[in-house]
Amino acid sequence: MSELLKLYTVSEVSKILKVNRNKVYMLIHAGELRAINVGSMKVTHEDLIAFISSRSLNSESEKGV
Repeated sequence: MSELLKLYTVSEVSKILKVNRNKVYMLIHAGELRAINVGSMKVTHEDLIAFISSRSLNSESEKGV
C-alpha cells in the first residue's frame, strides 16, 4: 500500500504524536490537522506528515520566527 493512501485512526495518531485522543480531536476540529470521516475519523499519512512538518522547530526558524 502506498504511504499516501495509508489511513491512521485517531488512536494511532495519538500514539504517534504522544498526546491523548482528545487532543487529536481538538486539532482536527480546530482545522490544524486534516481528517476524513469514514465511519470514524481517519488521518492520511500525507496529512500527518504535513502536520508534523508544520510544527517542526526548523520550519519556524526558516520562516524567521
